[in-house]
Amino acid sequence: MPNPDVVTETVKTYEIIAKDYYKTHSNISEIKHIIDLFIRNLNGKVILDIGCGSGRDTKYFSEQSFDVTGIDLSSNLLEIASENVPSVKFINMDMRTLNFPKKKFDGVWCCGSFSHIPKIDSKKTLLGFNKALKSGGIIFFSVKEGTGERFIEKEQYHKKRRFF
Repeated sequence: MPNPDVVTETVKTYEIIAKDYYKTHSNISEIKHIIDLFIRNLNGKVILDIGCGSGRDTKYFSEQSFDVTGIDLSSNLLEIASENVPSVKFINMDMRTLNFPKKKFDGVWCCGSFSHIPKIDSKKTLLGFNKALKSGGIIFFSVKEGTGERFIEKEQYHKKRRFF
């Protein structure tokens, strides 16, 4: 079982690397086709971007006239997101304990951030996504390829660790 502080340590890493992360993750082109597929399958205009980071995907949704809310646990990434997309509501919130009314969103978008959730919390987290989703809504989430759970350290991120 992973240490219960794995998410906290990962968030601390994002706080430190926020500007570098934004520089390396601001280009939408590599996932635009996936976002467009998600949009085409939505039955409505209200999206929750979970783990929105610096707001790259949130910005694209907003530019396509969607009512999007972005959540993340990194205050520094949320600050960058708010500067990049001032028209969108960004909230500091843990995806494991979503605090939204039931059936609020037509779509839940979780690109990459679900990988930071310990396996022990994954079912409860996904049930929370479903609770926030309207009937007939869709969820997208991507995860890191591989097996097991561990911290990964990268030189480009000042040798700080992130849990996957």
